[in-house]
Amino acid sequence: MRIAYLGPPGTFSEEAATRYDGNAELLPLTTIAEVFEAVSSGLAERGVVPFESTLGGPVAATAELLAQQTGAVARDQIDLPTDHCLATRCGVSASEVRVVFSHPQAIAECRAYLERRLPQARQSASASTAAALDDMERCAEPAAAICSQRAAEGRAEIIARRIQDRPDNTTRFIILARSRRESTRGA
Repeated sequence: MRIAYLGPPGTFSEEAATRYDGNAELLPLTTIAEVFEAVSSGLAERGVVPFESTLGGPVAATAELLAQQTGAVARDQIDLPTDHCLATRCGVSASEVRVVFSHPQAIAECRAYLERRLPQARQSASASTAAALDDMERCAEPAAAICSQRAAEGRAEIIARRIQDRPDNTTRFIILARSRRESTRGA
């Protein structure tokens, strides 16, 4: 089975896809819309996308695409504890950080931490929590990324762990499958 997910490798979506089927071939994609398209077109048999979190609420892109009846439907779900880390380039301290990159949902889940610990830093949206590390690396200013510990390992220095505003933060991921209506067209 091939499972498309919101990538790159190291995202919470990848972890959810692995939990759903540890033997599947994983296909990392750049956007939630691309995951829906991969399932609708048959490029992947399943897709894994974030749906809602304890702290950040619904993921707007996922909700909008489900409402549009794109040819992919929610078939199953996985609830995944999401512990966020703050990562920087080696040697950059929290007091030096001028911009924090992450997926908008992760930024929302860490809002109180950011206001309390990094009030000097502006927040900038990334395509995913793992892509935030790429954005951080490209930034000319001292920067940080909110990401998973797994994504940061070997790429950045983790300067704070479990920075989400509630320790019981959980994200619900939905498992997409091709809708029966779409899969029977032209048959």
